[in-house]
Amino acid sequence: MFSSRFLLFGLFYLRLISTFYGIISDCDEVFNYWEPLNFMLRGFGKQTWEYSPKYAIRSWSYLVPLWIAGYPPLFLDIPSYYLFYFFRLLLVIFSMVAEVKLYHSLKKNVSGRISFWYLLFTTVAPGMSHSTIALLPSSFAMVCHTFAIRYVIDYLQLPVLMRTIRETAAISPAHKQQLANSLNNSSQYLIVAKAIFWYTVGGLLGWPFALALALPFGITIFVRKVYYKELHQLVVIGALSVFIVLFILAYVVQIDSICYNKTEFIPLNIVLYNVLNTDDTVGPDIFGTEPVSYYILNLLLNFNFLAFLGYASLPLLLIFNFLPDFNLRSSNIKLFGHEGGSNKLMTLFAPLYLWSVIFFTQPHKEERFLYPIYPLITLGAAFATHQLIRIPSLLSTIFIPNKRVLHKAINFTIMILFAFFIVVISLLRVFALISHYNAPLSVYQHLNQFASGVPANVCVGREWYHYPSSFFLPSSMRLRFVKSGFSGMLPGDFDESVSRLASMSNIPRELYNNKNLFESDKVIPFEQCDFYIDISKAVDSEREEIAILAPSYTDQDPSVLIDDWSLVHCDKFIDQDHSKGLGRILYLPKRFHRKTKTDLRYHHYCLLKKDS
Repeated sequence: MFSSRFLLFGLFYLRLISTFYGIISDCDEVFNYWEPLNFMLRGFGKQTWEYSPKYAIRSWSYLVPLWIAGYPPLFLDIPSYYLFYFFRLLLVIFSMVAEVKLYHSLKKNVSGRISFWYLLFTTVAPGMSHSTIALLPSSFAMVCHTFAIRYVIDYLQLPVLMRTIRETAAISPAHKQQLANSLNNSSQYLIVAKAIFWYTVGGLLGWPFALALALPFGITIFVRKVYYKELHQLVVIGALSVFIVLFILAYVVQIDSICYNKTEFIPLNIVLYNVLNTDDTVGPDIFGTEPVSYYILNLLLNFNFLAFLGYASLPLLLIFNFLPDFNLRSSNIKLFGHEGGSNKLMTLFAPLYLWSVIFFTQPHKEERFLYPIYPLITLGAAFATHQLIRIPSLLSTIFIPNKRVLHKAINFTIMILFAFFIVVISLLRVFALISHYNAPLSVYQHLNQFASGVPANVCVGREWYHYPSSFFLPSSMRLRFVKSGFSGMLPGDFDESVSRLASMSNIPRELYNNKNLFESDKVIPFEQCDFYIDISKAVDSEREEIAILAPSYTDQDPSVLIDDWSLVHCDKFIDQDHSKGLGRILYLPKRFHRKTKTDLRYHHYCLLKKDS
């Protein structure tokens, strides 16, 4: 329907927009990953309890490749926040390579139409726009899973290729046997090894729970080899798997043991903390619990109608497989061209449902926990769309026979309308997020105009969780917290008086707790602040919030309520509590606000400076 070049350009262009304008949707990304990375490169940053050697549930090995990549631009005479966008660009390139590889595998081994739908959906889906730019292990695991899916499809295609070789009359019997043996041995081992590599990298270097995504593929290989009595191949694959796991594990353990100054196996620590060593005072649940509807709503916001198609894909395809006119063989899907595809479908899409069962049943829920299955949602939606769009075409052949041109026109029109609907609704969501929530990224950039060798404290109170990272601070500035009524554990600071390696490993045990308890040494008096970030909404005096800006909903900058402070820059930030209508979740021009009953209210997100 569209050329592959057009789609690939669209992917590149939209990912570029996300790189420079996409929001940070989770403060855990900032304080657990951007801050340690800034410390590794620039020598300062905020430190969370998870990096304390006493608990050690965050891996430095995940950040080391970016640390190495960040050294060359570090010596350029550029604002430090350019490094932030440089790293985002690296993350986006990594994800795009995976998406394009999967697209080409689908085009070669499955179907041109399905590959088109996949590339379209992964390009415009709001969930993909912010998950691909996130510096998070779950995002990294998502990209690794995308690479792995590509090789799972290649593996599932091997029997089809072998049968094609055997049925090709132009090939001599001896040559057929030679080609079949090559596919069944060396090619198979290489494909399986690559799939296992990416599953393992995503699990051990990224997020250990992502290893669960490999289970269906592993079970498929085991059952197939036992059924066909190919035990020798099973042993070889097992040996390859052990070697790959040990190789990656050696890197992870070595790096983390150096950084923590003791032998640490962080993936195991993460599992123990989140699964086994939990009670009412320790564990993920102390940071909040949510009902299942939390994930359902997030999926609808991040994938709109595609979320339903993605989850419905496997049952839908299995049902269609029993219908003569809709089964996978008659759908021109090369992967299923010679044999029933139920087992292949289960191998491909079972991780989606396995992951959902695991995480939907956990009390503590975070949007980022679903990142690893995002590729399967878009892939499942592509399969489902391909099959569902065939229904009107088949019906038209029944009720309007002998009108082939008309049948094609109907099919093409439906495809265009559906693609247009998905693209529009998805992009409106992407641009709404940028328009409503981008203020922290733009406001903090204005600190660069005050860069000097003079130390300065940039303070935050109630807006601490919107901090975009110390990459936005000149080298002489430091982020400080003031009292805001927040009763949980705030990050501390990496020790700048010792070497960076010593600061990673020699942290006094009493500085942090794992019970999310407030510690007063993490805040400073407001009088010590040189800059302040706040939002123009009413303060809660009972929570000790500092009233520095007058509440304001107009386009004019808010008034400053404290003498000797002045505004530097403000940008709008949506007031979720008082905004209503469709425009809250989709970007709508003002002329459509009345028709959609949209009433948007905005706060001013401001940088203030103490007058000298």
